[in-house]
Amino acid sequence: MKKFYYASFLFSVFLLAGCNIIQSNVELMKPPQLDKKRASLKSTIDALLPIDATLITPLQTQSNNTITLIDLDDDKYDEGVVFYTEKEQSETLIGLILKQNNNDWAVVDQIELNGQYIEELTFFDLTNNGHPEVIISSTSENGYSEKQMSIFQYNEGMLKEILNTPLYTYVIDDLDQDNQLDFIVVKYELESTNPYVVPILSLYNFQDNQPIVLDELRLNSTLGFYNVINGFVTESKKGVLLDYSLGPNSYSTEIITVENNTLQQAFNDQFRFYKFNMINSEDTNHDGILEIAEERVPAFYEDIHYRMIPYITTYYEWDGLTSLSLVNERYYNYENGFYFEIPSEWDSDFTLLQGDISSRITFIKASNGEKLFDITISPISEAQQAKEEFMLARTKTRVFYTSFFDKTLQKHFKLIHY
Repeated sequence: MKKFYYASFLFSVFLLAGCNIIQSNVELMKPPQLDKKRASLKSTIDALLPIDATLITPLQTQSNNTITLIDLDDDKYDEGVVFYTEKEQSETLIGLILKQNNNDWAVVDQIELNGQYIEELTFFDLTNNGHPEVIISSTSENGYSEKQMSIFQYNEGMLKEILNTPLYTYVIDDLDQDNQLDFIVVKYELESTNPYVVPILSLYNFQDNQPIVLDELRLNSTLGFYNVINGFVTESKKGVLLDYSLGPNSYSTEIITVENNTLQQAFNDQFRFYKFNMINSEDTNHDGILEIAEERVPAFYEDIHYRMIPYITTYYEWDGLTSLSLVNERYYNYENGFYFEIPSEWDSDFTLLQGDISSRITFIKASNGEKLFDITISPISEAQQAKEEFMLARTKTRVFYTSFFDKTLQKHFKLIHY
Protein backbone atom coordinates (compact mmCIF):
# COMPACT_ATOMS: atom_id res chain seq x y z
CA MET A 1 0.00 0.00 0.00
CA LYS A 2 2.88 2.36 0.74
CA LYS A 3 4.21 1.84 -2.77
CA PHE A 4 0.84 2.76 -4.20
CA TYR A 5 0.73 6.06 -2.28
CA TYR A 6 4.32 6.83 -3.30
CA ALA A 7 3.58 6.16 -6.95
CA SER A 8 0.47 8.33 -6.71
CA PHE A 9 2.56 11.19 -5.33
CA LEU A 10 5.03 10.95 -8.21
CA PHE A 11 2.25 10.69 -10.76
CA SER A 12 0.77 13.92 -9.34
CA VAL A 13 4.14 15.68 -9.49
CA PHE A 14 4.74 15.15 -13.17
CA LEU A 15 1.14 15.75 -14.19
CA LEU A 16 0.78 18.97 -12.21
CA ALA A 17 4.14 20.32 -13.27
CA GLY A 18 3.08 21.00 -16.83
CA CYS A 19 5.57 21.96 -19.48
CA ASN A 20 7.06 25.21 -20.39
CA ILE A 21 10.21 24.48 -22.30
CA ILE A 22 9.69 24.95 -26.04
CA GLN A 23 10.12 28.36 -27.56
CA SER A 24 8.02 29.16 -30.64
CA ASN A 25 9.92 29.31 -33.92
CA VAL A 26 9.83 33.10 -34.09
CA GLU A 27 11.73 33.13 -37.35
CA LEU A 28 8.74 31.47 -39.00
CA MET A 29 6.01 33.38 -37.16
CA LYS A 30 4.79 36.76 -38.34
CA PRO A 31 5.09 39.90 -36.17
CA PRO A 32 2.21 41.94 -34.70
CA GLN A 33 1.94 44.35 -37.65
CA LEU A 34 -0.32 41.86 -39.44
CA ASP A 35 -3.38 42.89 -37.44
CA LYS A 36 -5.33 43.94 -40.56
CA LYS A 37 -4.80 40.58 -42.23
CA ARG A 38 -5.69 38.80 -38.99
CA ALA A 39 -8.86 40.90 -38.65
CA SER A 40 -9.90 40.01 -42.21
CA LEU A 41 -9.32 36.34 -41.48
CA LYS A 42 -11.23 36.60 -38.20
CA SER A 43 -14.27 37.97 -40.05
CA THR A 44 -14.21 34.98 -42.40
CA ILE A 45 -13.84 32.53 -39.52
CA ASP A 46 -16.71 34.10 -37.57
CA ALA A 47 -18.95 33.67 -40.60
CA LEU A 48 -17.90 30.03 -41.06
CA LEU A 49 -18.08 28.70 -37.51
CA PRO A 50 -21.19 27.30 -35.81
CA ILE A 51 -22.93 29.57 -33.30
CA ASP A 52 -21.82 27.42 -30.35
CA ALA A 53 -18.16 27.31 -31.43
CA THR A 54 -15.38 28.57 -29.13
CA LEU A 55 -12.00 29.55 -30.56
CA ILE A 56 -9.07 27.95 -28.72
CA THR A 57 -5.93 29.76 -27.56
CA PRO A 58 -2.94 27.48 -26.79
CA LEU A 59 -2.25 27.28 -23.06
CA GLN A 60 1.51 27.69 -23.53
CA THR A 61 1.70 30.96 -25.42
CA GLN A 62 2.94 34.50 -24.88
CA SER A 63 -0.03 36.01 -26.69
CA ASN A 64 -3.80 35.63 -26.55
CA ASN A 65 -4.18 35.19 -30.29
CA THR A 66 -6.57 32.46 -31.39
CA ILE A 67 -5.41 32.81 -35.00
CA THR A 68 -1.91 32.02 -36.28
CA LEU A 69 -0.59 33.40 -39.57
CA ILE A 70 2.33 31.42 -40.99
CA ASP A 71 3.69 30.39 -44.38
CA LEU A 72 3.41 26.59 -44.31
CA ASP A 73 4.38 25.84 -47.91
CA ASP A 74 7.05 28.48 -48.62
CA ASP A 75 4.99 30.21 -51.31
CA LYS A 76 5.56 33.59 -49.62
CA TYR A 77 1.88 33.80 -48.61
CA ASP A 78 0.52 33.07 -45.15
CA GLU A 79 -1.90 30.34 -44.26
CA GLY A 80 -4.27 30.88 -41.35
CA VAL A 81 -4.37 28.25 -38.60
CA VAL A 82 -7.22 28.18 -36.09
CA PHE A 83 -8.72 25.67 -33.64
CA TYR A 84 -12.14 25.57 -32.05
CA THR A 85 -14.54 23.35 -30.12
CA GLU A 86 -18.31 23.00 -30.32
CA LYS A 87 -20.53 22.90 -27.26
CA GLU A 88 -22.05 19.51 -28.07
CA GLN A 89 -18.66 18.01 -29.01
CA SER A 90 -16.47 19.51 -26.31
CA GLU A 91 -14.01 16.59 -26.38
CA THR A 92 -13.13 17.24 -30.04
CA LEU A 93 -10.74 19.92 -31.25
CA ILE A 94 -11.31 21.04 -34.82
CA GLY A 95 -8.48 22.69 -36.73
CA LEU A 96 -8.83 24.71 -39.91
CA ILE A 97 -6.22 25.75 -42.46
CA LEU A 98 -7.27 28.76 -44.50
CA LYS A 99 -5.70 30.24 -47.64
CA GLN A 100 -6.14 33.75 -48.99
CA ASN A 101 -7.10 34.34 -52.61
CA ASN A 102 -6.98 38.04 -53.39
CA ASN A 103 -8.95 39.50 -50.44
CA ASP A 104 -10.96 36.40 -49.63
CA TRP A 105 -10.10 33.56 -47.27
CA ALA A 106 -11.24 29.97 -47.80
CA VAL A 107 -10.81 26.72 -45.84
CA VAL A 108 -8.43 24.36 -47.65
CA ASP A 109 -8.28 21.58 -45.05
CA GLN A 110 -9.72 20.50 -41.71
CA ILE A 111 -8.48 18.15 -38.99
CA GLU A 112 -9.96 16.72 -35.79
CA LEU A 113 -8.11 15.89 -32.57
CA ASN A 114 -9.17 14.38 -29.27
CA GLY A 115 -9.15 16.85 -26.38
CA GLN A 116 -10.52 20.11 -25.05
CA TYR A 117 -7.32 22.16 -24.87
CA ILE A 118 -4.35 22.92 -27.09
CA GLU A 119 -1.43 22.76 -24.69
CA GLU A 120 1.02 24.08 -27.27
CA LEU A 121 1.06 24.89 -30.97
CA THR A 122 4.47 25.28 -32.61
CA PHE A 123 5.96 25.21 -36.09
CA PHE A 124 9.39 23.72 -36.86
CA ASP A 125 11.02 22.25 -39.94
CA LEU A 126 11.62 18.78 -38.51
CA THR A 127 11.87 17.03 -41.89
CA ASN A 128 14.49 19.50 -43.16
CA ASN A 129 12.54 20.15 -46.37
CA GLY A 130 12.33 23.90 -45.95
CA HIS A 131 8.69 23.88 -44.78
CA PRO A 132 7.59 23.96 -41.13
CA GLU A 133 5.56 21.10 -39.70
CA VAL A 134 2.53 21.81 -37.51
CA ILE A 135 3.17 20.43 -34.01
CA ILE A 136 0.14 20.19 -31.73
CA SER A 137 0.10 19.09 -28.11
CA SER A 138 -3.48 18.54 -26.90
CA THR A 139 -5.11 17.42 -23.67
CA SER A 140 -8.56 16.71 -22.26
CA GLU A 141 -7.93 18.56 -19.00
CA ASN A 142 -6.07 21.78 -18.30
CA GLY A 143 -2.74 20.47 -16.98
CA TYR A 144 -4.11 17.35 -15.28
CA SER A 145 -3.89 14.59 -17.89
CA GLU A 146 -1.47 12.97 -20.26
CA LYS A 147 -1.01 14.96 -23.43
CA GLN A 148 -1.22 13.77 -27.00
CA MET A 149 1.11 15.04 -29.69
CA SER A 150 0.23 15.21 -33.36
CA ILE A 151 2.63 16.37 -36.07
CA PHE A 152 1.21 17.34 -39.45
CA GLN A 153 2.92 18.13 -42.71
CA TYR A 154 1.23 20.60 -45.05
CA ASN A 155 1.53 19.96 -48.77
CA GLU A 156 -0.61 21.06 -51.73
CA GLY A 157 -3.39 22.35 -49.50
CA MET A 158 -3.65 19.24 -47.31
CA LEU A 159 -2.45 18.30 -43.83
CA LYS A 160 -0.99 14.81 -43.44
CA GLU A 161 -0.34 13.40 -39.97
CA ILE A 162 3.17 11.95 -39.75
CA LEU A 163 3.38 11.29 -35.99
CA ASN A 164 0.92 10.73 -33.15
CA THR A 165 2.16 9.83 -29.68
CA PRO A 166 1.34 10.32 -26.01
CA LEU A 167 3.82 12.46 -24.14
CA TYR A 168 4.62 14.53 -21.07
CA THR A 169 6.64 17.14 -22.94
CA TYR A 170 9.05 17.45 -25.85
CA VAL A 171 12.28 19.18 -26.82
CA ILE A 172 13.16 20.55 -30.25
CA ASP A 173 16.70 21.83 -30.72
CA ASP A 174 19.82 21.15 -32.75
CA LEU A 175 21.41 19.40 -29.80
CA ASP A 176 24.30 17.77 -31.69
CA GLN A 177 24.78 20.93 -33.79
CA ASP A 178 24.67 19.19 -37.17
CA ASN A 179 22.37 21.87 -38.66
CA GLN A 180 19.32 19.62 -38.34
CA LEU A 181 16.79 19.81 -35.52
CA ASP A 182 16.68 16.99 -33.00
CA PHE A 183 13.31 15.98 -31.64
CA ILE A 184 13.01 14.34 -28.21
CA VAL A 185 9.72 13.11 -26.77
CA VAL A 186 9.48 12.62 -22.99
CA LYS A 187 6.73 10.24 -21.91
CA TYR A 188 5.85 7.79 -19.15
CA GLU A 189 4.98 4.12 -19.25
CA LEU A 190 3.67 1.88 -16.48
CA GLU A 191 5.97 -0.93 -15.40
CA SER A 192 4.39 -4.36 -15.66
CA THR A 193 6.22 -5.57 -12.54
CA ASN A 194 5.51 -2.69 -10.12
CA PRO A 195 3.16 0.29 -9.71
CA TYR A 196 5.74 2.89 -10.79
CA VAL A 197 5.78 4.82 -14.03
CA VAL A 198 8.96 4.81 -16.09
CA PRO A 199 10.12 7.97 -17.87
CA ILE A 200 11.29 7.28 -21.42
CA LEU A 201 13.13 9.70 -23.69
CA SER A 202 12.79 8.96 -27.41
CA LEU A 203 15.10 10.61 -29.96
CA TYR A 204 13.46 10.98 -33.38
CA ASN A 205 14.80 11.70 -36.82
CA PHE A 206 12.74 12.14 -39.98
CA GLN A 207 13.66 10.26 -43.15
CA ASP A 208 11.55 10.62 -46.28
CA ASN A 209 9.13 12.66 -44.15
CA GLN A 210 8.59 9.73 -41.79
CA PRO A 211 9.59 9.65 -38.11
CA ILE A 212 12.22 7.11 -37.04
CA VAL A 213 13.24 6.44 -33.43
CA LEU A 214 17.03 6.65 -33.35
CA ASP A 215 17.44 5.94 -29.65
CA GLU A 216 15.50 5.52 -26.42
CA LEU A 217 16.65 6.10 -22.86
CA ARG A 218 14.76 4.64 -19.90
CA LEU A 219 15.49 6.61 -16.75
CA ASN A 220 15.06 5.72 -13.09
CA SER A 221 11.52 4.51 -12.38
CA THR A 222 10.99 6.99 -9.53
CA LEU A 223 11.40 10.14 -11.59
CA GLY A 224 8.68 12.77 -11.86
CA PHE A 225 9.83 15.79 -13.90
CA TYR A 226 8.83 19.30 -12.87
CA ASN A 227 11.18 21.34 -15.08
CA VAL A 228 12.69 20.50 -18.47
CA ILE A 229 14.92 23.05 -20.21
CA ASN A 230 17.20 22.83 -23.23
CA GLY A 231 20.12 24.88 -24.56
CA PHE A 232 23.88 25.09 -24.10
CA VAL A 233 24.99 23.05 -21.08
CA THR A 234 28.68 23.90 -21.62
CA GLU A 235 30.37 26.59 -23.72
CA SER A 236 30.26 24.33 -26.78
CA LYS A 237 27.81 21.51 -26.04
CA LYS A 238 24.02 21.59 -26.11
CA GLY A 239 21.78 19.39 -24.00
CA VAL A 240 18.68 19.03 -21.85
CA LEU A 241 18.41 19.54 -18.10
CA LEU A 242 15.61 17.58 -16.43
CA ASP A 243 14.75 18.53 -12.85
CA TYR A 244 12.71 15.81 -11.16
CA SER A 245 11.24 14.51 -7.95
CA LEU A 246 12.51 11.44 -6.14
CA GLY A 247 9.74 11.65 -3.54
CA PRO A 248 8.66 14.04 -0.78
CA ASN A 249 11.35 16.70 -0.20
CA SER A 250 13.73 14.87 -2.54
CA TYR A 251 14.76 16.30 -5.90
CA SER A 252 17.59 15.96 -8.40
CA THR A 253 18.66 16.76 -11.98
CA GLU A 254 19.66 14.79 -15.08
CA ILE A 255 21.88 16.14 -17.89
CA ILE A 256 21.10 14.62 -21.30
CA THR A 257 23.07 15.20 -24.50
CA VAL A 258 22.90 13.81 -28.04
CA GLU A 259 26.04 12.26 -29.49
CA ASN A 260 26.25 10.12 -32.62
CA ASN A 261 22.46 9.87 -32.74
CA THR A 262 22.28 8.46 -29.20
CA LEU A 263 21.00 9.93 -25.92
CA GLN A 264 23.72 10.24 -23.29
CA GLN A 265 23.44 10.70 -19.51
CA ALA A 266 26.21 12.92 -18.18
CA PHE A 267 26.04 11.35 -14.69
CA ASN A 268 24.44 7.96 -14.14
CA ASP A 269 23.69 8.85 -10.53
CA GLN A 270 20.28 10.09 -9.45
CA PHE A 271 21.69 11.55 -6.22
CA ARG A 272 24.50 13.53 -7.90
CA PHE A 273 22.48 16.78 -7.70
CA TYR A 274 20.33 15.94 -4.70
CA LYS A 275 18.32 18.75 -3.08
CA PHE A 276 15.48 19.15 -0.59
CA ASN A 277 13.49 21.79 -2.47
CA MET A 278 11.90 21.99 -5.92
CA ILE A 279 14.44 24.32 -7.57
CA ASN A 280 14.65 24.98 -11.30
CA SER A 281 17.89 24.74 -13.21
CA GLU A 282 18.33 27.86 -15.36
CA ASP A 283 20.78 30.40 -16.76
CA THR A 284 21.08 32.75 -13.79
CA ASN A 285 24.03 34.80 -15.04
CA HIS A 286 22.62 35.18 -18.58
CA ASP A 287 25.78 33.95 -20.32
CA GLY A 288 23.83 31.55 -22.54
CA ILE A 289 24.89 28.44 -20.58
CA LEU A 290 22.38 26.58 -18.42
CA GLU A 291 23.31 25.88 -14.81
CA ILE A 292 22.37 22.97 -12.58
CA ALA A 293 20.68 24.01 -9.35
CA GLU A 294 21.83 22.50 -6.06
CA GLU A 295 21.56 23.43 -2.39
CA ARG A 296 23.97 23.75 0.48
CA VAL A 297 23.52 24.17 4.21
CA PRO A 298 24.87 27.52 5.48
CA ALA A 299 27.38 27.59 8.32
CA PHE A 300 26.04 26.90 11.84
CA TYR A 301 22.92 25.10 10.54
CA GLU A 302 24.54 21.68 10.13
CA ASP A 303 22.70 20.18 13.11
CA ILE A 304 19.30 21.77 12.45
CA HIS A 305 16.32 19.72 11.21
CA TYR A 306 16.30 19.86 7.42
CA ARG A 307 12.87 21.54 7.32
CA MET A 308 14.19 24.46 9.40
CA ILE A 309 17.37 25.12 7.38
CA PRO A 310 17.53 28.33 5.29
CA TYR A 311 19.23 26.61 2.35
CA ILE A 312 21.50 28.47 -0.02
CA THR A 313 20.75 27.63 -3.64
CA THR A 314 23.91 27.12 -5.70
CA TYR A 315 24.15 27.12 -9.50
CA TYR A 316 26.90 25.16 -11.24
CA GLU A 317 28.10 24.96 -14.83
CA TRP A 318 29.18 21.58 -16.14
CA ASP A 319 32.53 21.21 -17.96
CA GLY A 320 31.26 18.47 -20.27
CA LEU A 321 33.16 15.75 -18.41
CA THR A 322 32.99 15.17 -14.66
CA SER A 323 33.62 18.57 -13.08
CA LEU A 324 31.38 21.49 -12.10
CA SER A 325 32.19 25.14 -11.41
CA LEU A 326 30.21 27.43 -9.11
CA VAL A 327 28.57 30.30 -11.00
CA ASN A 328 26.07 31.83 -8.61
CA GLU A 329 24.46 31.58 -5.16
CA ARG A 330 21.06 32.77 -4.01
CA TYR A 331 19.06 32.83 -0.80
CA TYR A 332 15.38 32.19 -1.56
CA ASN A 333 12.64 33.19 0.86
CA TYR A 334 9.52 31.74 -0.74
CA GLU A 335 7.28 32.57 2.22
CA ASN A 336 7.83 36.27 1.68
CA GLY A 337 8.31 36.14 -2.10
CA PHE A 338 11.89 37.31 -2.60
CA TYR A 339 15.43 36.13 -3.18
CA PHE A 340 18.84 37.69 -2.56
CA GLU A 341 21.63 37.23 -5.10
CA ILE A 342 24.77 36.51 -3.09
CA PRO A 343 27.60 38.92 -4.08
CA SER A 344 30.52 37.00 -5.59
CA GLU A 345 32.97 38.95 -3.41
CA TRP A 346 31.51 37.26 -0.34
CA ASP A 347 33.30 34.16 -1.66
CA SER A 348 30.84 31.82 0.14
CA ASP A 349 32.17 33.12 3.49
CA PHE A 350 28.77 33.99 4.87
CA THR A 351 25.80 32.67 6.76
CA LEU A 352 22.53 34.20 7.89
CA LEU A 353 20.72 34.88 11.10
CA GLN A 354 16.97 34.54 11.42
CA GLY A 355 14.81 35.81 14.19
CA ASP A 356 11.18 35.56 13.29
CA ILE A 357 11.25 34.22 9.70
CA SER A 358 8.68 36.81 8.72
CA SER A 359 10.49 39.84 10.10
CA ARG A 360 14.28 40.01 9.63
CA ILE A 361 17.14 38.29 7.81
CA THR A 362 20.75 39.26 8.52
CA PHE A 363 23.74 38.08 6.48
CA ILE A 364 27.04 37.88 8.32
CA LYS A 365 30.56 36.66 7.58
CA ALA A 366 30.85 33.07 8.77
CA SER A 367 34.52 33.60 9.65
CA ASN A 368 34.21 36.64 11.96
CA GLY A 369 30.54 37.61 12.33
CA GLU A 370 30.84 40.90 10.39
CA LYS A 371 27.44 42.15 9.26
CA LEU A 372 27.11 42.08 5.47
CA PHE A 373 23.47 42.93 4.71
CA ASP A 374 20.02 42.79 6.26
CA ILE A 375 16.43 42.59 5.08
CA THR A 376 13.45 43.57 7.22
CA ILE A 377 9.99 42.36 6.17
CA SER A 378 6.96 44.25 7.41
CA PRO A 379 3.24 43.64 6.77
CA ILE A 380 1.97 46.56 4.74
CA SER A 381 -0.53 47.43 7.45
CA GLU A 382 2.34 47.93 9.93
CA ALA A 383 4.95 49.44 7.59
CA GLN A 384 6.82 52.37 9.10
CA GLN A 385 10.09 53.31 7.46
CA ALA A 386 12.73 54.43 9.93
CA LYS A 387 15.18 57.18 8.97
CA GLU A 388 18.04 54.70 9.01
CA GLU A 389 16.28 52.31 6.61
CA PHE A 390 15.95 52.15 2.83
CA MET A 391 12.87 50.63 1.19
CA LEU A 392 13.90 47.79 -1.13
CA ALA A 393 10.46 46.92 -2.52
CA ARG A 394 6.75 47.10 -1.84
CA THR A 395 4.02 44.61 -2.71
CA LYS A 396 0.29 44.49 -1.96
CA THR A 397 0.97 42.72 1.34
CA ARG A 398 4.55 43.52 2.40
CA VAL A 399 7.23 46.19 2.50
CA PHE A 400 10.95 45.27 2.46
CA TYR A 401 13.61 47.45 4.08
CA THR A 402 17.35 47.38 4.68
CA SER A 403 19.67 49.40 6.89
CA PHE A 404 22.40 49.22 4.21
CA PHE A 405 22.47 52.23 1.89
CA ASP A 406 24.91 50.58 -0.55
CA LYS A 407 22.98 50.72 -3.83
CA THR A 408 25.03 47.91 -5.36
CA LEU A 409 24.03 45.58 -2.53
CA GLN A 410 20.43 46.74 -2.69
CA LYS A 411 20.22 45.63 -6.32
CA HIS A 412 20.89 42.05 -5.23
CA PHE A 413 17.42 41.95 -3.66
CA LYS A 414 14.78 40.62 -6.10
CA LEU A 415 11.07 39.92 -5.81
CA ILE A 416 9.92 36.50 -7.04
CA HIS A 417 7.38 36.88 -9.84
CA TYR A 418 5.12 33.87 -9.98
